Amino acid sequence: MCVPASSSDRARTERPRLVVVPLAGPLVVRLVVETAPVDPTDYVDSRRVTVFREDFPDDSDFPCVVVGGMGTEPSPVAMADSYILAATLLIDSWEGRKEPWMVCYPILYLCRHALELYLKDALSLHTKPGHKLPDHKLRPLIDNFRSLLRERLNTDIPDQLRNDLYTLADIDPDGQNFRYVTTRKGLQISVPGEYWVPLCDLRQFIEVMSSGIKKAIWRL
Repeated sequence: MCVPASSSDRARTERPRLVVVPLAGPLVVRLVVETAPVDPTDYVDSRRVTVFREDFPDDSDFPCVVVGGMGTEPSPVAMADSYILAATLLIDSWEGRKEPWMVCYPILYLCRHALELYLKDALSLHTKPGHKLPDHKLRPLIDNFRSLLRERLNTDIPDQLRNDLYTLADIDPDGQNFRYVTTRKGLQISVPGEYWVPLCDLRQFIEVMSSGIKKAIWRL
């Protein structure tokens, strides 16, 4: 819990301040370092804020969302769509900015998790009672989905998209590599392979993957 500092604590808190003092002319200056009291609330909002509330918010709290209860998401496809939307928004927000690697893993994790949800939803519609779906491993899910496409629709995932899906499955087989840097035993996670990923191509891949799998789900 963050609480405001007392007035005595605030008085003892100091920081350097640069003061420009002209000397012989407008182009000759010297820097004088002074100290001034610092209010800790300049850096940390010390108000107590309750994020998860059970009472209905007032107008000043909007926009807000409902989590749980009537806000529970019953559809795997709708939940997958929300991860896809978050991934595309994150890509779009980074357009023209440097250091895209800073958001690469979060984007890829959102994409990967959405793919897992799509595939599990498609397979669950045609899974025999008592037969368990593969856990979080992507490659078996992709294999089973392709078998379902061939069996019921006499088709398959297009080559380029299929290759990218399997590459994503190889990079992060079980949903761990984009989330953690070490295993449960404390060992460094080494992502297999080395790939350059243009964000514009990743965005297109996300859109094609999402729309293609959903079309197949509706036809199955």
